[in-house]
Amino acid sequence: MDANLAEILVGIDGARNDYRRTDHVTKPVRRASLSTDEIEELLRFNHPNRERHRRYVLIDDITGHVWGDVVAADPIKACRAVDARCGQHKREYTDIGSAPFDNHSGYHVYLATDALGDYAGRDGRDGEFIKAVEAMLFVTRVAIEKL
Repeated sequence: MDANLAEILVGIDGARNDYRRTDHVTKPVRRASLSTDEIEELLRFNHPNRERHRRYVLIDDITGHVWGDVVAADPIKACRAVDARCGQHKREYTDIGSAPFDNHSGYHVYLATDALGDYAGRDGRDGEFIKAVEAMLFVTRVAIEKL
């Protein structure tokens, strides 16, 4: 690679240093202080056919705790990714909108804002953190059925 070209490393999962190289520009996003919209614009420019990913935050319906956050294409993929981190792979997910969970467990899914960064490393049981997530834009509920 030419030494005069910059690089951009895009964090795929904010909790880890899991970076993907995007063309010839590499700079850790956290150190570059780019907003989510700026990052999306860079990715769309470099990869116009790329599916738009968003950062979702999940609150477990049973415990009421923040279960995790993840960048995904849609809420169901977000739930699947968070469960995979916990070793839960054999589950069926259904987007139920704002309907009640009835006899299933599930997640309340929120669209993460920049305020999420203020709570990096916080315990998902922290009341202030949970209130901050609940103040974010509610997206849907996703019901889980174990297979």
